[in-house]
Amino acid sequence: MFSKYFHRFYRSSLEEIALRRRFPLKLPLTEYPLGELENGYRRHYLHQDIAQTITIGSIWLLPSFLFIITDYFMHAGQGPFQQLLPIRLFLLASLALALFFLRRIKNPQLYDYLVLGGCFIMLAGVFQANQLHPQIHTHTAGIDYLLLFSIYMLIPNRLCFRILPCFIFSIANIASHYSQAASLSGPVLSIIIVSLILSNALGIWASVRFYSHRRQQYEAQTRAQELRKDLIHNALVDQLTGVANRRHFFQAAEEEFSRFSRYNRTFSLLMLDLDHFKEVNDQFGHPVGDKVLKELSRTILLHKRDSDLFGRLGGEEFALLLPETNLAGATEIAVRLRRSCHTLAVPGHLDIRITISIGVTQVRSEDASFDDVLSRVDKALYRAKNNGRDRVEVA
Repeated sequence: MFSKYFHRFYRSSLEEIALRRRFPLKLPLTEYPLGELENGYRRHYLHQDIAQTITIGSIWLLPSFLFIITDYFMHAGQGPFQQLLPIRLFLLASLALALFFLRRIKNPQLYDYLVLGGCFIMLAGVFQANQLHPQIHTHTAGIDYLLLFSIYMLIPNRLCFRILPCFIFSIANIASHYSQAASLSGPVLSIIIVSLILSNALGIWASVRFYSHRRQQYEAQTRAQELRKDLIHNALVDQLTGVANRRHFFQAAEEEFSRFSRYNRTFSLLMLDLDHFKEVNDQFGHPVGDKVLKELSRTILLHKRDSDLFGRLGGEEFALLLPETNLAGATEIAVRLRRSCHTLAVPGHLDIRITISIGVTQVRSEDASFDDVLSRVDKALYRAKNNGRDRVEVA
């Protein structure tokens, strides 16, 4: 009986270990990891984070003004007012200066350190003011908790940079309250300390959840955009050669013909065909034939102009659309492409000699549609094949 339960416990433990290896546990104090997307995430939200930080910093400036007025009415001309005024003015000047420089930041890392410094200065000033007003601080401690929570939730920054100033401020306050324990009753001291601990704990928990959600949302949007780009790419590109597929090529050609019909913007069309490609497939196999098609496409892409569109119509048949090109210019390009294929080398099969036949034509005023241009260039290609291949024919 004992061995039975031990075996069940041992098996369940192994399953749990295997599960944890597949889905590792994440610490509650870590935000959702983005890995390679981290830099993109920070830059994507940088402008929004700066705007939000400036807004919160501006709100922090208001109590600083009010405290100066309050200190004046309560301690005008007295020692506490003269001690507190430099601190209040330093806080105001530091915050205003930090907000001024924030508008000019373009780097997420620089933003992180500037905001970290601003939080330290703000909390240090508040702590020093509290030390000079210990009798009033027990009644205004709620402002400290709001300040901590606003840093955790409303100041976008790296998690460790949000935790660090808040922890130091809280520890310093707890130590200060303990040193003044004689002036504080036990329940009041306990409430202040527990409130500080809760402010940090709840602030970290809420901050991690909120920013993890934002990070997950960014990752989902990025992945969706990448998927959309892949779908568009697959719909427009021939998977074997990487050039425009038949559908994309004909759509672009129809648009080019519409431009010709409306604005009389001429264009030319080349149709290319690999010579003796069937023999390559029969002798060396289709994988080698695929390499030949890839090398041909790579060679044409290297020699064509940026404005031209190269596409695969099917099998070993390709076409090149030449916007703003007359027949003479298209013929010159065709001759150059034909010669460039003479030096084409297929990796692992250097004995294979590649030649192409090319038909060339220019759009004409009597063409009713792109089909007329296509039919004419197809006939020119047919003549090139019949007249000995490895040549250019013009129609």
